[in-house]
Amino acid sequence: MQSTRSKCVNDTSDVITPWNTSRWLVCSSFLFVIPSIHAFYLRMYFFSILLLITSGISANHWRNALFNSWRRTIDLYVAKISFVVFLIDGIMYIQYTPYLYIAYINLAAITYCYYHSNTLYLAKSPSWYKYHIMFHMCVAYEQMVVIDNHRIRSIHMIDYEKLI
Repeated sequence: MQSTRSKCVNDTSDVITPWNTSRWLVCSSFLFVIPSIHAFYLRMYFFSILLLITSGISANHWRNALFNSWRRTIDLYVAKISFVVFLIDGIMYIQYTPYLYIAYINLAAITYCYYHSNTLYLAKSPSWYKYHIMFHMCVAYEQMVVIDNHRIRSIHMIDYEKLI
């Protein structure tokens, strides 16, 4: 009788991408640690923990990228939750004009990279993962903008209180 683990290793029909490609996606998943550290430094512990969890779950999925796995299911749910949290926070609280421009342009880049990654994957293009790495990079940058926006807001609130 063959074990479940050896079936997964030998069955390539369920593999999203082999290790020589997915290792780069594992690395890019850890980019979310950078905004997590920034959030921790700013005492925004909810964002910090959410990003650590998102990063770990994403890296765990890509280390053995299978279509039908609990790791992929959890990754998809956590990524969507994280996306919604940051999107809502950005929409509600970013008022600093330069950050608004950066956030909206970067949101377009996130959408483009994610869509293009999926389109290239379905077309069996070997470069699809590069767009997914760029997607991870743009997401991490957007998270930095949303988090740093709270630092900018607190500076302006302090200055405003001094004027009153």
